[in-house]
Amino acid sequence: MVRAGCAAARLPLDLAEHQILGESRADWPPVMLFDTVESSIKQVVGSLTRDADLVQEGRFQRARVAELRKAVALETVATSRREAADAEHNARVQADEDRRREIAEEKAEQRRAVREQRDAEQQRAKTDLAARRTAAAKAEDAAHAAAERTARAEAAERIKVEKAAVAEKRKAVAAEKKTQRVDDRLRTAKASRTATKRSTKR
Repeated sequence: MVRAGCAAARLPLDLAEHQILGESRADWPPVMLFDTVESSIKQVVGSLTRDADLVQEGRFQRARVAELRKAVALETVATSRREAADAEHNARVQADEDRRREIAEEKAEQRRAVREQRDAEQQRAKTDLAARRTAAAKAEDAAHAAAERTARAEAAERIKVEKAAVAEKRKAVAAEKKTQRVDDRLRTAKASRTATKRSTKR
């Protein structure tokens, strides 16, 4: 009677077990709770009816449930440890990945800084070269302008000297002509006096 009653009472639990789990699981908590209650009922009823077999069956059932609870507890601990180990491993993996990413970012930043510095130096070099070329062009223009001014000044000086020489030459020519005219007049006067003297003597 006890066994039949427990079996009948277990039917809804078996149905729920198959619907929820899809299989029979002795370690499912509702099943272990039912087995615990069932083992107690068997032991109590067996004691009242002096049915040693029923009492022993209840004890075995309770021992089996205790072993299942112990196994479930150990499995829970093992699962927790595995989860903790997995979490620690994942944390290390994530930390390693973060560190690799940081290193990659640092290297990328260093490459970017080197590239920017190189570009800046190239730009400065281009600017300096352009400035030197501009300064050289200005100096060359200034030299050309100074040379032109010097050439014009020298040409002007030569023209001035030449004009002065021409003027001096003209003065000399004029003085020579004047001297020649004076000489001519003196010779003419002398010749006239000589002719006059000769006429008088005759």
